[in-house]
Formats: sequence, structure tokens, C-alpha cells
Amino acid sequence: MIWLAPFLVALSSSSVRQPLSRTVNSHRIQHKLPVLGGDPTEILRVERTGGAYFWHGKKVRIFHEMKKAGWTAVRLRLWVHPTDPWCSLNYCLILGKRAHAAGLKVILDLHYSDTWADPHHQITPIEWSHLPLKGLADKVTTYTRHVVSTFIQNGVPIYGVEFGNEIRRGMLWPLGKLTGDVPSQWLNLTTLVKAGMKGMEEAHSHTKIYRIIHIDTGGNNAESRLFVRRFRQYGVHFDVLGLSYYSWWHGPLAAMKANINDLAKRYPYKILIAETAWPYTLPKPGESGTLFGSATNLIPGYPATPQGQAKWLKTVTNSVLECGKGWGVLYWAPLWIETKTWPNNWWNLALADRKGNLLPGFWVWK
Repeated sequence: MIWLAPFLVALSSSSVRQPLSRTVNSHRIQHKLPVLGGDPTEILRVERTGGAYFWHGKKVRIFHEMKKAGWTAVRLRLWVHPTDPWCSLNYCLILGKRAHAAGLKVILDLHYSDTWADPHHQITPIEWSHLPLKGLADKVTTYTRHVVSTFIQNGVPIYGVEFGNEIRRGMLWPLGKLTGDVPSQWLNLTTLVKAGMKGMEEAHSHTKIYRIIHIDTGGNNAESRLFVRRFRQYGVHFDVLGLSYYSWWHGPLAAMKANINDLAKRYPYKILIAETAWPYTLPKPGESGTLFGSATNLIPGYPATPQGQAKWLKTVTNSVLECGKGWGVLYWAPLWIETKTWPNNWWNLALADRKGNLLPGFWVWK
């Protein structure tokens, strides 16, 4: 996810309609994909700042409600030394325990940064910033082993690990940065990714942990192929190719479908849409701004309504299922609602309205 700073503005009342019945047949899907869920790392902070989630007016245990809704997995994003507890190891461990107790798989998204990592920001953790490449690789191995081991030792099995977040332009800048198709840069980046995989393996899980490579090229086949080709050339062995797909950045649905269909035919990797989202409404005059605030970004047939959002997620899920090597779909920040002390610019892309009422999209996989 390409992060833009939250709009720090006052909240206003929402006029979003109440969620429809979970039995809306047009928004349900019978699935055969092992990973269906989202990255709800925001939940604990939402709760701690006064937020909650509801179905038909009744407060719900949100991870158990995910299970009821057909979710099978959650992804948790981890930062190395964040300036506040959000996305720290201890914070994510609390969420991992709750998810596992509800019967959900847990996937770790290791940003290898103290803050957001995406194609425009891949800042090396401050405590690692002085290290040469070998020292940095050793630190990546040690850190990855520690994180994965901590979850396992606390009774939370790990289903998959992402080694970096949206690493199309590399990670751990400047040593792991990609500025073009430069052999020395690919060597540095793949050295660091392999170091993370080594750490995961040293955690000695008793169950298979899927190795995930995550890039933000959901609608760009040429860039996807180049990245995979170079990783294969430099000997990176992985199981799942994760792609971010936001239509306003990555192009129309047809481009995404063509891309994953080609990748599935061309390579042995399972395909994951690692991030996606769609609005259930557009902000009205006087409401706080959002990342998706313009009707010009809408795709015909997918209005900014609760039903349009659910249709979008169903279409993306079907596309992954039909590509032949589908592994799953993860919705980014599905429950990031605003609270009185924690505003954000994502509220109209969540699968719950501003009051925490779950929307039809939450139930697509039921």
C-alpha cells in the first residue's frame, strides 16, 4: 500500500446506509482458495481509541466474525522499531493470538523498516542504517528468525511470510534499492531477501511456511515478468507471488486479469492479490477527505456503494480463482474506521462504515 499521511480533520456524521443482510446471494461466493481475508493490523489501535464493530446493532468479536464470514487468513504488518506500539512485534502478537484463536491463518508482512514501506518509502531501520551489506543481511536473518520464532513459541503458527512490502523498487534503501535493471542492485536486493528466508527457516516451524514475494504490479505484466525473471536468475526460491492491485494506480480489471493469467501459465508460483480495496461511498461536502475521493476513479459497473464494493471484491476473487494457480485475496485495512482520536484517509475504503457496522463486502466469502 502506498501510504499517504492521514487527513487530520474533525470527524462528521456518516450518512452511509446500514449494512445489508449477510444472506445477499449476489454478494456471496463459494471459494476454493486457501487465503481469503485482509490486513487488519489497524484493529487493536481502533479498539484502543474507542472504536468497535457491529452487526445488526450488536457488538461483535471481530476475528470470530471474520471466521463466520468465510475469512480464512489475516496478514499482519510488522515494523522493526516503530515510534509508537502500532505495528510492533508485541502489538502484532496480540492480534496474531486473537486471529489464531478464532481459527484463522496468520501471515506476516515484514516491512524491514521502522515505518511504512512501499515503492516510494523503503527506509532502513535506524539501528541498522550504518551496516554494510553483509552486516545488514545478517541483521535481516536474525530479526526474521526472532519474529517468526516469537509467534511460534507463543502458540501462533505462521502460514506465510512476506519478505518486504511492495518491493518492486527494492527494500532497505539505499543498499537494497532498485533504480533500474542494474545487476549489482538485483544482487544486493536478492541477497537481503534470501537472508530473510534463511531466518524464517531457522525458526524451525513444524508446519510449512509459504515464502511470499510482494510487488505492486497487479496490472503491469511487463514489470511483473521482469521482477520474477530477475529473482529466478539470482536464485531466490519462493512459493507465492503477491501483487498489489488498486485500479486507480494499477489499471483496469482486464489488465489485472491478463497479468495474473499470464504469470500463472508462465511460472510455478501461486498467485495472491496481496492488497486491494474499493470504496463503499464517496465523501460528501463537509466530510473528511479520503484517498479515493473522486468519482472519476470509478470503474463502470462498480459504483461507490456497499453493493458495488462487494461486487468488486467478488470479481477480484473470481479472477484469482480462475487464473489456475490462485492462492488467495487479501483486502488492505478492511476495518480501518475513524475514531475520535484517530482520523484517517481510508475510511470509505473499509469493509465497515464509519460507525463500525459491517458492510456486505465483509461477507463476500461466506
